[in-house]
Amino acid sequence: MSDSLFNLFTKEYSADPFLYYKQIRESHPVCEIVPGGIWLISRYEDVKFALQRHDIFSSEGNTQILQPEWLKRHYLPKYILAEDPPIHNYHRSILPRLFFDKVIDELKPTMQQEASLLIAAMKENPAPELLSDFSHPYFGKIAQLLTGLDDKDIQYAYNWITLFMHLPEQPSEGFLVHLDNTYECFQEVLLKAATSTKKPRTQLQQLLQRNIKENKQTLEQACATLEIIIFGLCSTPVNFMSHLYINLSNYPHVKARLDRDKTLIPAFIEESLRFDNSEHILVRTTTTAIERSNTTIPAGAITYLLLASANRDPEQFENPDLFNIHRNTRSHLGFGYGPHHCIGMKLLRTAGQIAIETLLAEFQEIDCSDNQAKPWSHSLTSHNVSKIPMILE
Repeated sequence: MSDSLFNLFTKEYSADPFLYYKQIRESHPVCEIVPGGIWLISRYEDVKFALQRHDIFSSEGNTQILQPEWLKRHYLPKYILAEDPPIHNYHRSILPRLFFDKVIDELKPTMQQEASLLIAAMKENPAPELLSDFSHPYFGKIAQLLTGLDDKDIQYAYNWITLFMHLPEQPSEGFLVHLDNTYECFQEVLLKAATSTKKPRTQLQQLLQRNIKENKQTLEQACATLEIIIFGLCSTPVNFMSHLYINLSNYPHVKARLDRDKTLIPAFIEESLRFDNSEHILVRTTTTAIERSNTTIPAGAITYLLLASANRDPEQFENPDLFNIHRNTRSHLGFGYGPHHCIGMKLLRTAGQIAIETLLAEFQEIDCSDNQAKPWSHSLTSHNVSKIPMILE
């Protein structure tokens, strides 16, 4: 197959990936692309099958796959993210209690307070920008409350995440040194949070230290747990908030409905997750040859599961390219599916709802620049913007 037909490494793909997804679903729903010998799965039922069947589509090796070959070391944690059941289930079982209703309820007042303070500051700013003025500090505060990090530590985390998420194609030697130094600073932050005896310690810190004492986790695994949570709170939710804001701006009739009826905000969030979630692709490796959609994927194949394409599959969602907050979205794959479904999805939904409620309460007009003018990122696995100027009245 010609790589010019389905080339996921272009600016055009980043600007409008859904056109590519539609072509792939309709003509080659399971296919190999060039360069790289990567396989794509694009239809809803096939993607859902792959997410559920970890015995065939393995998460092991994900950290190596997602890092460029020129990196001299592996920076992403191999713990949990690159594991399959049953060991994955055991390690993951340590985390859910962090996201129980009680913990989220305890965080709500601070979320509401932080959202109000940030939006009050934006009202005084003649040129507010969503990521720097709201999303980063908002979710950074949530990360602090969960992990016990201070402002300086969170900044180290942001520095590392920003650097790693925007790796150049041809890095200089100086960049590699800077990358290593930034990573080491972040690792020191994780170690401090995992071993801190300073009171009050967060529930997460208490849990991790108890697990280490009881030999349920090593110190390295505890730090990896913190890294996953911090990475998740300082990256994915920030992008998630961007998509919510863009949809409020792009669909003023939807905003008008939310203004009249705030109980529709959860439906708005779910439709946003279906319509264009920030995470477009999950990576797996086949353990054996498998046939899907009349095509055989060989064993050992790096396979991209196109979540965003599956969520626009007309076989699953009627008129999928229409943003409709009244549709049934319960089956969307915005948080994944199966053993690796997003563990922080309730926290994310709650934080998003509070942020949207606060925005709607303060502003009659919410607007941003045209989609094509936005600086869409070129990350292969995600679809995000690096800057969103805001018009708030």
